[in-house]
Amino acid sequence: MTPGIGVWSHTQANAYKAVWEVFILFDTPPAFPGFPFKRGVQRLTRDIEVHGDQMTFNGSSQFFDTNGNVLAVACASGTGTRFEDVGGED
Repeated sequence: MTPGIGVWSHTQANAYKAVWEVFILFDTPPAFPGFPFKRGVQRLTRDIEVHGDQMTFNGSSQFFDTNGNVLAVACASGTGTRFEDVGGED
């Protein structure tokens, strides 16, 4: 897969929305089960809420072929905690 492009926006209070697309450009079909195509787009959508150093998100992932047909849909949720890089390195 290639790098993607996307946008995020502040929707209200502590809420944000992010959407980005990743372009699938394999030379041959990958050997992942259920992923038999070489070209297409993966669209990732996330609804994010931040409270202090904690965050939660709910999201979806859609895979499209080169004609824009939906091939697969998945959903996800998660949590996170802000951390500080104390090592000073990138």
